[in-house]
Amino acid sequence: MAATDEWRKQLYHQTHPTLRQSNGDVRLLTIQSWYDSNTHLDAPLKTIIQCSLRLANLRRDSLSMAVSHSWDASDPIVESEPVIVDGVPVPVSKGLYQVLCHLQQLSDPTTVWIDALCINHADIAEKSAQVAQIAEIYAKADKTLLWLGPEDDLS
Repeated sequence: MAATDEWRKQLYHQTHPTLRQSNGDVRLLTIQSWYDSNTHLDAPLKTIIQCSLRLANLRRDSLSMAVSHSWDASDPIVESEPVIVDGVPVPVSKGLYQVLCHLQQLSDPTTVWIDALCINHADIAEKSAQVAQIAEIYAKADKTLLWLGPEDDLS
């Protein structure tokens, strides 16, 4: 495993079970509120995103939001953007950081399914099993957010 993937080992193998069957099991991401993530800073220059993952089952648990965001191979990993998942610093792309900032609420946590963090993409068996459930994930969600990027002057 490459040193750049050390975060995957810490996050997915040490704290969360592997999801290698298409049995409805998924991980959900809870994005802590801005207030809970940033109040310890004297003068925050950047928004810190703190999240946690938890196991859920599509057949018995509710899913409030599923997020689909554009993946672009040219979208650089921005390691300076602080995203912490279950205490593990996770390098994310600029686009994913923008999605998470958009979803982060001022005072309430937000729980979503977003494939970039809810699936261990380095585990081919897990990725295959989870991709096989994507239609069920989106069908179960109360809301679906399709993120194409931040607003601009023409949107």
